[in-house]
Amino acid sequence: MDDAPRPAWTRTAERANLAVLAVAAVATAVLLFLYLRGDNSQPLKGWALLAVAIAVLLTSVIIAVVRPFLLTRGRTMAASALVSLVLAGGIITTWMLVSGDDADALSAGQVVNTRAEADAYLDKEIGTGQDRVPTGLLVQQADYDGPSKVKASGYVWQRLPKEVPEKSEGVIFPEAEDSHATTEIYRKQHPDGSRTVGWYFQATLHQTFDYRRYPLDRQDIHFAMWSNRFTQGNLVLVPDFASYPPWKAEEKLGVDPETHLQGWKTTFTTWSYQKLDYRTNMGATTGEYQAGEGRPNLNFNLGVARQWHNPLIDSLIRSAIVSLMIFLSLFLFARADDERRSSLGFSTWGAVTFGVSMLLVIVVDQSSVRQVTGSSGMAYLEYFAFAQYAVILWVAIDAVLLGRRRSPSLEWGDNRLAKLLYWPLLLTLIFAATLWVFRPRW
Repeated sequence: MDDAPRPAWTRTAERANLAVLAVAAVATAVLLFLYLRGDNSQPLKGWALLAVAIAVLLTSVIIAVVRPFLLTRGRTMAASALVSLVLAGGIITTWMLVSGDDADALSAGQVVNTRAEADAYLDKEIGTGQDRVPTGLLVQQADYDGPSKVKASGYVWQRLPKEVPEKSEGVIFPEAEDSHATTEIYRKQHPDGSRTVGWYFQATLHQTFDYRRYPLDRQDIHFAMWSNRFTQGNLVLVPDFASYPPWKAEEKLGVDPETHLQGWKTTFTTWSYQKLDYRTNMGATTGEYQAGEGRPNLNFNLGVARQWHNPLIDSLIRSAIVSLMIFLSLFLFARADDERRSSLGFSTWGAVTFGVSMLLVIVVDQSSVRQVTGSSGMAYLEYFAFAQYAVILWVAIDAVLLGRRRSPSLEWGDNRLAKLLYWPLLLTLIFAATLWVFRPRW
């Protein structure tokens, strides 16, 4: 078969590839220039288009150099393997960029880094004239207790002006089961009449986390805080920046350096304000509710990144084994009149049954991912399963057609076309899913 005359379409395909190569080279140069001029703190911005252009360029170069359209066994196999390596390289490069992505943008609301920034924000949103109570937080322990719960403990304190009555002391965590910090640890009176009061807190926070990028996801554990008299408009919480060194998100201030979140690492801490309208005045005013009565909530944001190597590698090993078994099944397929059909044990029904058994393995693996994420949308690892569903369907169709009808393209090189396209097709689906899932979110 390798010595047969070349079909005319192969020469047309080679000329078309040269045209694609020229266009891809220009597109790659332009997109690379724009990417390098972009924001270095957001490495994913502009990466998807650049990655596609590079993949197309390298694929065209491989085709031009290896010349698989000569249809020899060695050239076609080399081209298939090299294209697969290009796609795998694009996937891995994207993972590396994700691991260095700037996650500060995950902070809920408007980030403030100084008291001046906090005052400027509050002046704009609610005006002046309130008692602004500096409030600080130190997280000593934090750990996930399921997909939407975080157990945390630590210390919270307030610097209260002398005009603030004792009954107004305290902090409420509105998103926690144990919302009050009730265990007073210390109280210090200052010469100017103000006082500092500190409490120990233990809270189970309920939050909705975004697991679409699992296992390369980053989360913001935010501690929303209200004053103990949150319905009184004249008492507003502000971050106690005076109790910390100059605030820098990457310094991870406000967290005990010995704090360990199993399976996670701390990436940043910030203070922010988030204005929420609960669509009720809680009966705190004599008049009727007015739209837009929401007040800014003070948030302490603890950014965490999953230690993704173990869950990703575990899943990749399982996916690779299943994908390899599906690929090896292609070597057992034979056309209906092939005398090796019985010795290979090939039958159309057997091929379909094998595909169903592989589907069950993948479904179990996908279910384990959903247990971790709580079924909140589709996680990145689930796209691996859908890519495998697609190739299983394709392999099953190939087996049915090969067993029931004669086709030169299917019979060429003993079903070589399916074998050559298998890995590039599977990796193209995963590469496309990777670029889609990890596109910039801000």
